[in-house]
Amino acid sequence: MSHPFDQKDEKIIQQLKQMPRVTDERSKNEIYHSVEEGLYRNRHVHRPTPWKVPVMTAVAVILLFLLFTPSFTTLWQNSALPEGEKESTERAQQEKLSYDEERELEEEISLSQDENEPSEVEVQEPESGQEMEQTPPDTEEPTVPTTDVETIQYTSSLTEEELQTGETFVTIPLLVKEEGTSFIIPLTFKTRSDKNRIKLYEQYNKEYSGEELGFDGSPLQHITWEEKDGNVVATFEKDVSSIEKEESEAIVHGIEESLRFIREQLEVQFTYNGEVGVQLGNFGRLEKYPITHDNRGYYVYSTDSYTFLVSGKGANISMTNHDGEMYSLEETLERMKKGKEEIKIKAAIPEGVVIDHVQDRGDTVHITFDEGTEWPNEEQIEVMVDAMLFAAKDFGYEQVIFEGENIENLEEYGFNDPVRVPVAPNKVD
Repeated sequence: MSHPFDQKDEKIIQQLKQMPRVTDERSKNEIYHSVEEGLYRNRHVHRPTPWKVPVMTAVAVILLFLLFTPSFTTLWQNSALPEGEKESTERAQQEKLSYDEERELEEEISLSQDENEPSEVEVQEPESGQEMEQTPPDTEEPTVPTTDVETIQYTSSLTEEELQTGETFVTIPLLVKEEGTSFIIPLTFKTRSDKNRIKLYEQYNKEYSGEELGFDGSPLQHITWEEKDGNVVATFEKDVSSIEKEESEAIVHGIEESLRFIREQLEVQFTYNGEVGVQLGNFGRLEKYPITHDNRGYYVYSTDSYTFLVSGKGANISMTNHDGEMYSLEETLERMKKGKEEIKIKAAIPEGVVIDHVQDRGDTVHITFDEGTEWPNEEQIEVMVDAMLFAAKDFGYEQVIFEGENIENLEEYGFNDPVRVPVAPNKVD
């Protein structure tokens, strides 16, 4: 009996005999050289270090095991379940896969929308031609009022050339309260009216409140004015015998600082309750009061919006020296370089402006500036020139000639040519 393996060998032999014959037609030398070249190449092939092979094999086996283990586990679980439960499990797995796919799709869509829409904290770029509005930080506003002459509109003086045919003007006093004291600012209105100027004076004193400028109005609101026999009569409408010193001085200074622009030489008669004379606070009984053009000097007072000229007398600044003598024009101009800062009265002439000398020539005065003068800006020059013109007017001059070595660029202000003094300060259009 033949062995089973012998039968298999015979069968294999028979199959090999049936295969097509393969022959190598190369010569022996060609075959030898081919084998020799192969041996030479094999000697130069880098072979792996023997210890690396088992390690790499083990790593590959572990990776394959981890990869196929879930599948085998699932197959084993399914094979262990009854037929009905297998179908249920397969449906659940398919549903889970379908649900996971839907969730992934929704997340992709949501992510795409988020990329296209701006974030809540994303800075929005302004459209073309528009500027982004920036919200300033919350900061407290400064409490110190702005009173810089350089940046506030100046209420310039009224000149004779500005008055057209049929026009006239009236100047009234306004009361300003500042830092525990008060002073008078004259305000001038240009108008057309058939009324007598004294009656216009009364009307403006009574009707103009001064609120738009932040002032307290005229201290002469309760006085009726009229002209009799060439004199001006002021009739008080209420008892002023026991009023405070500040109020009584405001009345007297108010009359002085306004009526003098209407009449050069004037004497006011006071009446009350049908009788001549009035008991006026600390002034006592007054029947007449002369209005004169005293040497005053002029200074600057500014609100948040406007700049005004105020006279030294209106601001309670002394006009006399230690001996009680009135200052000269040259001394007055020098004093106008210093204000009264405690009540916010500023200098009208900057410190850098140096006056070399003042020369009287009849109704004209020559004011010569030193060549080292440092000129301020245009608006300050306008304020300075007006203040100097009014100072010269108080000394009786009708015109002023400004002279100096370096004033060629200031010709528009009338330098080197006679300049007529203005008719009234602080014009309100």
